[in-house]
Amino acid sequence: MPDFQPFERTSSRSAREPWVTIHKDGESILMNREALQLLKNPQAVEISFDPVAKLIGIRAAKSGEGKNYHLRNHRNGAQKISGLAFTRYWRIDTSVGRRYKVYMDGAHLIVDLKTECIEFTKARRKRREKYLSGNRGNATNQI
Repeated sequence: MPDFQPFERTSSRSAREPWVTIHKDGESILMNREALQLLKNPQAVEISFDPVAKLIGIRAAKSGEGKNYHLRNHRNGAQKISGLAFTRYWRIDTSVGRRYKVYMDGAHLIVDLKTECIEFTKARRKRREKYLSGNRGNATNQI
């Protein structure tokens, strides 16, 4: 007989890992709360790339300087920056959205594009929009 363990909704989450998501088409680069904490919750970041090692480096920066990106609120404590020009300039593959685990190296938060990642699409959003619009197809009940 299976040894089921009940799940309690009030249980706290296990420690979350820091990650960075590069959205499809490079529209934005998103950092979760844990990644931002590694950077000491900056107002802006500087983003760099090592084309040989395929590493993105993100470090805390001062707001208002030309090369820096001001962070914008997302949800659940995450923040994002525009990634379109950066990903296009460095020809980073953005055919699908990808989420990477990240780590600190000195002052930089490192995104290693060679490591395993989670790929995702916005199919769920499209299904939801279709459902909310009332366009649910012409499904018929068949026996």
